[in-house]
Amino acid sequence: MNILKEKIQTELIIKNSRFINELFVCDSQSLVRQMIKEQKEKYQDASHVCHAFVIGEKAEVLGMSDAGEPSGTAGKPLLDILKKRKLTNVLVAVVRYFGGIKLGAGGLLRAY
Repeated sequence: MNILKEKIQTELIIKNSRFINELFVCDSQSLVRQMIKEQKEKYQDASHVCHAFVIGEKAEVLGMSDAGEPSGTAGKPLLDILKKRKLTNVLVAVVRYFGGIKLGAGGLLRAY
């Protein structure tokens, strides 16, 4: 399993929607809950704050949330990326500011 060394942040604009992606080193579910709460407070004006996490030496604790996006279009793709990259003790939170143009399920899957 691979572990992040430090926080990573990127930003992407797709059809006027702004996506802010942040990866955090997290080694417990309580820390994940705290970080998600902080993200929601920090970006309280955002349309969505979606997330996925993997915790444990053998990646035994997993979680995700679409946070109001259509089911399966945000949390699942994020979790799939973490698993594919064999990352553990990591939380990815993606903040979306809706830009007025609907992306559709396929567009959301690609964006997240």
